[in-house]
Amino acid sequence: MDLFHAGGGCGIRSSLCWLLVLLSMYILVLPTSCEDFPQMSLVKTWGDAISVDLLKRLNESTEIDFLEKKYEEKGFKVSKIDGQVLVKEVSQKWQGMLEKKMKAVKHIVNVLEDAFASHRYNESIEAEDVKFPNAKNITPEVLPLTLLENFRTEVNTNKSAVQIPTDIYEGDKTILNGIEATHPIDEAFRKNYEEDPQLLWQYFGSADGFYRSFPAAAWVAEDPSKDQYDVRRRGWYIQAASSPKNIMILIDTSGSTYGLTLEIMKVSVSKALDTLGNDDFVNVAYFNRDVHPVSCFEGFVQANLRNKDKLKDAISKLNATGIANFHDALEYAFKEFDNFYNLERNLNQGANCHQAILIFTDGGEDTEKEVFHEYNSPVSTRVFVYNVGSDSMVSPAGVKSMACNNKGFFSNIKSFGAVRLTTLDYVPVLSRPMVLSGEKHFQWSDIYLDALGLGMMTTLTRPVYNKTKPREGEPEQLHKGEQQGKNDTNQQMLGVVGTDITTKNMEETVPKNKPAYNSSYRHSIGPEGYAFGINSNGYILLHPRLKAEEEIERMLGKLGYLSEPPNVDFLEVEFVTDEKLKLRKNMINRNTDAETLRTPVMSRDERYVEFVNMTYSYTNIENTTFSVAIAQPQFGLYEFNHSDREFDKTAMDHVSFFIVALGYFMGDNEHSDDFVLIAPWEFCSGIQEGNATTDQIETKLQMEIKKAEGLKDNVLATFENITYYNLTAGNVTIMIENITVENITIDANNNVTCDNDMVKKLFLDAEITKDLLNRWIETWNKVKKHGVIYQLVATQGGLTRIHPPSVPKTWSDEQIKAIQDPWDQAYYQRALYTNNYVFSVPYNRASDGMKPPVNVTYMANVMASKALRMMGDTVAGVLAVTFDPEEFNSMWIEKTTKIYAGFNKKPSPVNCAISEDNEDKNLFCYILDDGGFIVATNQKQEHVGMFFGEVDGDIMHDMHNQSFYSRIETIDYQAACPRQSTTGGAAPRTINVPTIWDMLNFNYWIFTAAWTFIRHTLFDMFIIGVTDYSMIGAEDVDIPENVSCIKLQKQYYLTEEENQGAQGEIRCMNCTRNWAGSRIAGTNLVLLVTRRGECNGCEEKKLTQEAEEPPPDKVPNPCFIQPYYRRRPSDHCYDFHDNETEICSGSNSIYPSSLVLIFHSFCSLVAVILSRSV
Repeated sequence: MDLFHAGGGCGIRSSLCWLLVLLSMYILVLPTSCEDFPQMSLVKTWGDAISVDLLKRLNESTEIDFLEKKYEEKGFKVSKIDGQVLVKEVSQKWQGMLEKKMKAVKHIVNVLEDAFASHRYNESIEAEDVKFPNAKNITPEVLPLTLLENFRTEVNTNKSAVQIPTDIYEGDKTILNGIEATHPIDEAFRKNYEEDPQLLWQYFGSADGFYRSFPAAAWVAEDPSKDQYDVRRRGWYIQAASSPKNIMILIDTSGSTYGLTLEIMKVSVSKALDTLGNDDFVNVAYFNRDVHPVSCFEGFVQANLRNKDKLKDAISKLNATGIANFHDALEYAFKEFDNFYNLERNLNQGANCHQAILIFTDGGEDTEKEVFHEYNSPVSTRVFVYNVGSDSMVSPAGVKSMACNNKGFFSNIKSFGAVRLTTLDYVPVLSRPMVLSGEKHFQWSDIYLDALGLGMMTTLTRPVYNKTKPREGEPEQLHKGEQQGKNDTNQQMLGVVGTDITTKNMEETVPKNKPAYNSSYRHSIGPEGYAFGINSNGYILLHPRLKAEEEIERMLGKLGYLSEPPNVDFLEVEFVTDEKLKLRKNMINRNTDAETLRTPVMSRDERYVEFVNMTYSYTNIENTTFSVAIAQPQFGLYEFNHSDREFDKTAMDHVSFFIVALGYFMGDNEHSDDFVLIAPWEFCSGIQEGNATTDQIETKLQMEIKKAEGLKDNVLATFENITYYNLTAGNVTIMIENITVENITIDANNNVTCDNDMVKKLFLDAEITKDLLNRWIETWNKVKKHGVIYQLVATQGGLTRIHPPSVPKTWSDEQIKAIQDPWDQAYYQRALYTNNYVFSVPYNRASDGMKPPVNVTYMANVMASKALRMMGDTVAGVLAVTFDPEEFNSMWIEKTTKIYAGFNKKPSPVNCAISEDNEDKNLFCYILDDGGFIVATNQKQEHVGMFFGEVDGDIMHDMHNQSFYSRIETIDYQAACPRQSTTGGAAPRTINVPTIWDMLNFNYWIFTAAWTFIRHTLFDMFIIGVTDYSMIGAEDVDIPENVSCIKLQKQYYLTEEENQGAQGEIRCMNCTRNWAGSRIAGTNLVLLVTRRGECNGCEEKKLTQEAEEPPPDKVPNPCFIQPYYRRRPSDHCYDFHDNETEICSGSNSIYPSSLVLIFHSFCSLVAVILSRSV
């Protein structure tokens, strides 16, 4: 009674008080709404009951406590996998590899410069005088070829081959002299290859346009007649040919450029943009009466692929009108340079070296001396002028003087056929100061697609200078005198030498995820660790999320050698956080350190987000612009040390690996209670990672053990006390009583080649999990009643056991191979990030006609997995069970029917059981996982595996609004999208009613259009040669059905674990929908209860988790994206030199003869007559 008095007055009327208490408890668990929807407390009670039952079943089925005890009994020591030590080793290996490449490139440069210096220019040379393998004509009959795997093609390692673009005349004397002068480098190529057989392509890109590569191989162009591969337009060449530059391009769109002239300008500017690389910055403006930027870029931007595409798209929409105002255009350009100089410092934007203005116009008489005197005296910005078109009536004298007076160059672009070559005219001018300085520096390109088929790679380059001096009595040779600077110094760049390092080469020098017998690293970095590298722009060199060539081509179709995959920034494949921004900046600044960050991590199938403490260890690579890092999740920082362990000596059934594995792996499994798989790792030489079957690995291990026994006296360290037993006919098994610290290693003759630590881990895992198997066998009848179909254990050592064996025996070889490597399995990977059981079902994309992947078709059941964690968060392996979906559904639905409502011991009248008598009152119940995918439901079973937002977007949307589920949105910049058709619709065109002015001027416009067309086309035909207009956009030949694009990705995840439940209400006009969700403790599951209802007049939402191409208004606009921090690739700048000889125009202008002009006039007259007769 005192108790009730303490409660405050209940003692006076205790019976009434009790009644009130009972009533309040009763109300808590009874549905109170008019629609009989359960309250949150009841749903929470259901979730707790399901959790208790599930955890009991799971713990009994997996025997996780038993296995943990077995590992603890071994007393394993834990050793740290030190990322800083590993990353320093990576740096040293990269440095060693790259130094060999640098030595080879430097040797080629020296040989070339000597060869050109000794070569005498032959003005009478003819094509038949120069013998060389033409890469476009190489066949086995012309040149003996041998297939070499490292080149992925047939090659000749005695000679180099020469490629010349189609738009360069092969008989040109400069080209022929250049080819003749470069013959001696074949010997240099061969010597380099002999000294370093790991060298890939070695090559020289000539400033005149030809390309000599070693070893000789057939060119890969699908149509050699339209071969537009010009080395001078490749990123690696551009980067090496001059110092970085800020370029302002001005386009004259005055009325006089109307027609083909403006069209040629658009193509010309587009091709000029292609000559800029990621170390350059650019903007484009157009001018007539006024000056405007062509796009939303208000200042200079990095000349990366996305920004250039944005500019090209804007340029294509320009129209001609008004008159040209050069004064305002030039003033605008100079002010833009000043503004950019004042702003660029913070994030190291800008080239901080060359500044140049490129003007595309059809002519102009004004010299604009006042503007140049005010803004460019003395000259700090070069001016290049391209006089475009052949029918302009405006004199080019004024604009030519702009180039000549400002240390630039004046060029004529008469037709489409001259665009590609002429837009390169500014490059030799910018290279002169560097040549005159005599300084050379190695450069490393961004990654790109190899023209000869080796995939994604970076190129090491070094420029080649012309050291030729005029000989007494001889004319100046190459380029007819343009190479000579003041004081007889030579200012001509001959070209660029390069060699390749593929991303695959780089990956081979970093620690592997998986152990390998021939690895030079003592540790692997585990199933979820990874290595990556970035350059000074923050762009990725290698990263597990960087799509490989094969994946890109699978999405887009064959790319072709002129295609450039977009450069991908580190922060475009990692979740952006303030800490990641700092990490990226530290790496770009070439620091060495280690940082631990709390970061989201996307699952490999891109459906889930995990949160983990990730340790990033990073350092720089000397003599490069690269930095490399190793990322290790917290559970990957330590591993078990097996080096001092011994095997059990007691009984035959505990003799570890060979009784267990060699007897049961793939041998006499018909009558065993075991099914064992070994991961296809490189345990020994001759085992090809990813392809070896368990049977092949078993055979190899048997062979190596026998070999070690036979080499007992010679082996460096071997087994002790090895005894053979004939267990079954045809099967020889080995009993190991003891194993030494160094066992299966390599003898003096390299006869036994297995990795000691890997084999010992495998042996020990087999021994320990054999006891688990026996436990499973003993309890199977009980476990089977829980609805379990099979049990599984997968270890860090690469062993997988499945019980009972009758289940995997029904799987195909393809399905078995798909699960052979535990580290590649989603059930294994996801279990590593949590202490809970992780449930999963096969991903269901049946709504869009896609089938689940082959490696999960056999798992059409509910799987639950959990990591076995030991000291230091070290993972020994993962245990898993699969449930029959019907049994699983019966269990959790039944729990909702047996929760008593109040104290009357009656089940709740509202539950997840389906009533056919009163369907309107049925609850819609779902078991969702942490990513919002349906694991089980009392509704349509075809929804299992689908994202819940596609089934009920309204509820999913509200759960996100209520913060029960959170969402991360990321952008995939490496995606592929269907190409949109450019064909017009079927609707008739709008009829244009001519005005009086139109009719009065009809003849004038017909004559002008005919004259313009004839001058452009026939000028090409008779003077330059027939222009194949398909070659102007040759980069777009064989356009694939899919194109590179960006997609928006959304990953959902459960908010904080403390948020155990949530509820919500959706109101829509004439109805209300309730929902309640509760976490199922100890798992990644959620119990969601709702009622469908029909809300007439309200549109039902549909949410998708899959990556989608965003609508145009949601596409990230490059104009409004804040640039990331970068580091300029070099402190060296060569923008001007006192010894420059200023040559401001070429002698390549071609003028038509009188006969051709008469023919043009005749054709024009015919065109007018014909137009009148129509």
